[in-house]
Amino acid sequence: MQRRNPDGQLTFNAGNICNHFLTVAFLKAVAGEFEAQLKPHVALKKVPYVDEDGNCVKPEKPNGIKMEKFVFDVFQFSKSFVVWEVLREDEFSPLKNAESVGAKDTASTARRALLWQHYRWALQAGAHFLDHSNNRMPACTQLRETDDPPVVCEISPLISGAGEGLEERVKGREFHSPLLLTE
Repeated sequence: MQRRNPDGQLTFNAGNICNHFLTVAFLKAVAGEFEAQLKPHVALKKVPYVDEDGNCVKPEKPNGIKMEKFVFDVFQFSKSFVVWEVLREDEFSPLKNAESVGAKDTASTARRALLWQHYRWALQAGAHFLDHSNNRMPACTQLRETDDPPVVCEISPLISGAGEGLEERVKGREFHSPLLLTE
């Protein structure tokens, strides 16, 4: 269940994408002065084990406890702290799971997110895409996480890191898929 405000928006609508910038001096201070104040978190985990017959067993349900400490627990000790709010679709597409049907946070979902981002950058810079009949395609927005972009558009980070500087390469020009900006 998700708590909502009277206007229908999510009450808790932000998350931590774990991009933290910490100084070495701060981390040394935490380790030296505050480490004992960091409270461990309990995480239930599926821990493989060897049974009485010597077989490796991979449990389907959690069977172990892992005590963890998280980097965000040190924020309370900071003398200066800044939060930077970003759009998820522009800044976050984790890669932490193997490919399987319907899986999230996989190589293919990360690739899809990057292709959508590059497609948005190209459109914002004034590019137009053509279909197989050489007709201009209308700009498209991603409605669901599982939607593929209408074209393949890849932009080398040597060309642009955040969509900047693309106008001189694409503005007013028409492209067929795939568009690969590499030089």
